[in-house]
Amino acid sequence: MILLPNGCNCSKPTLKPTNWKTSKASTKKPWYVQYYFRDPLFKDRYPNGKYMVVKGMNRIKDLEERRKPVQSIIDVNCKCCAWKDTNLLRENTIRRPRQ
Repeated sequence: MILLPNGCNCSKPTLKPTNWKTSKASTKKPWYVQYYFRDPLFKDRYPNGKYMVVKGMNRIKDLEERRKPVQSIIDVNCKCCAWKDTNLLRENTIRRPRQ
């Protein structure tokens, strides 16, 4: 679990297919990153968290080339919410003051 500002958190992002790091991974099947985002203010609407899916890497047909952006998506997607103080379910975005 990744802790975020305002009491929010998200699950560890995972990629489908799970064998994306192996030479047997297929670029013919769609790949996507998935995780759950939880906000205490939206607990009634999303009791288990909002299911989030990131797509966009499927246009890359070469296996080695497809792996490059996938790892950065997994590393950055949830953490960017913490860096920018952005909440995926609330309309407001709070920017940190520059130091």
